[in-house]
Amino acid sequence: MSDPPVDDPHDGSSKANELAVGAPDVLRLIQGHLTSVGLHESCRVLRQESGIGAAGVSHAASLLRTWANQGQWALVLQSLTILDRQRCRLDTDLIAAVHEMAILEVAAAGDMEVAYATYRLCQDDLQASLWSAKSKMTRARHVEQKLAALAAARTKDPKAPLPDDYYHGAEGRSREEIRQVLGDALEVAIPQQPGERLTALLQQAIKYQSYTGELPRIKQWWPDDNNDDENDQKDGSGRRKKKRRKVFDLVLGTAHHDPVVAGEMSTARRSENYPTHPTATIKFGKKAVCEAATFLPDGSGLVTGSSDGLIEIWDAKQNYGILRIDLPYQEKEEFLGHDHPVMALDASRDGALLASGDTQGQVCIWRIDTGKCLRTMQCHTQAISCVQFSPDGSHILTASHDGKCREYGLRTSRMLKEFAGHDSYVNTCFYQLHSSNSLPPRVVTSSAD
Repeated sequence: MSDPPVDDPHDGSSKANELAVGAPDVLRLIQGHLTSVGLHESCRVLRQESGIGAAGVSHAASLLRTWANQGQWALVLQSLTILDRQRCRLDTDLIAAVHEMAILEVAAAGDMEVAYATYRLCQDDLQASLWSAKSKMTRARHVEQKLAALAAARTKDPKAPLPDDYYHGAEGRSREEIRQVLGDALEVAIPQQPGERLTALLQQAIKYQSYTGELPRIKQWWPDDNNDDENDQKDGSGRRKKKRRKVFDLVLGTAHHDPVVAGEMSTARRSENYPTHPTATIKFGKKAVCEAATFLPDGSGLVTGSSDGLIEIWDAKQNYGILRIDLPYQEKEEFLGHDHPVMALDASRDGALLASGDTQGQVCIWRIDTGKCLRTMQCHTQAISCVQFSPDGSHILTASHDGKCREYGLRTSRMLKEFAGHDSYVNTCFYQLHSSNSLPPRVVTSSAD
C-alpha cells in the first residue's frame, strides 16, 4: 500500500491549504476596517447597499454592559441593529428582553409616543419570544398590557408612580437588577470584531504567498550586477549614475521600474499623497484662540476649546461651518465652558461624555447630549495639558504643567493614582491596552524633559 501524496508547500498550485472566504465575510472585514479608520458613513452605506450585517461590535463588549447598566438603551439598540443575528447566533429571547426593557423605560420617562413607535418597530421580535412559558404569553402582549396600564394611570394622574410589578411581574426584580442581568448577558453573547482583522489577514496572506513563491520577492527584481567598480562610477557632473530596479505592486499585481542610485536606498520613489488643502476652516473671535480640539467618536462633530473659556461643538454634516443645533443648549446659544482658557479636551468612547481642562488645573465632565456638568474636579495646581478617558469611561487621566500625571475615578471624584516621574511639563498621557483584555491598561506619558 502506497502512502497518500503529500502536497509540496512550495508548490503554488497546491489546493490543500486554500481556505474559501465567502463574499459576506469579505464585506464584514471591510466594514470592520472602515469603522476602525473612522469612515463610519462609508461603512453605513456599504452595510445598507449590501444588506450584510456585522459579525460583532467594533467596540469592547464591556461597553454594552456599561450602557445597559446606565439605561442607555438607544446606544445598545444601535449596536444591535448593525449585527447579522444569524451570523452572531444571537438569542431571540435576549434581543426581545432588551427591546422590552427599552420600551418600558421610555414609557416610564413619560414619552408614550416614542414607546409605542419603538414597540411597532420591534413587534416581530417581541412576538417571537414568550414572556411566560406557563401562560404562553408573548412579550409583545406583555408590553401592550404594561403600556396600556401605565397610559391609563398617567391619564388620571401624570405623576402617578409605577406599579411594583411594572418591570418584571412576579419575580419582583428592580429596574437596576434587570439592567445588570441584561448587561451581563449582552457582554457574553455579543462577539467583538477586531477592527484591524482585514489588515492582519492581508499581511499573513502576503507572507504565505511569498513563502510559496506565488508572490515575487523584492530581491528577485534587483539587477544582477556584482561589479562594485561599475556601481561606483559617476557621470561628468560628479553625481552617481542611476540604475533601475523593478518593484512588485501588491495592489495591481504587476511590477514597475523604480530608479535608484547605485549603492544607496531609493531616492526617486513615487511621491506619497498628503493633504495640501484644508477641508474646513473655523474662525474664532478676534480675542479668542483655539487651544484644544477633538473629534467625537462617531464622527458627528468637532469639539473645540478656546482661550475665552468656551467649548463649542461643530457640525460635521455642515463641513464644520456651523455649530450643531441638534444639541438643545447650543441652539439656545448656551455653551459649555470654563472661567479660564480651555487647554485640553477628550470624548469618551461611547460619545456620551466630554472632559475639559483649563489653565487653573480644573477638569470638568460634561454630558454631550444635555450639556450638563456632571463633575468639577481640581486635579492640579497648574494648567492641564492633556485629559483622556479610560476605555470603559469610568476613570479619567490628567496631565499638567506641574510635571505630574494623575488618574481620577469619576464616581467618587477622587484621585486614585499619581505618576510623578517627570522633571518638566507633562505634555500628553494616554491609556495603552494590553493584547490580553484580562490585564489593566498601561499608562503612557510624555514630557518636555
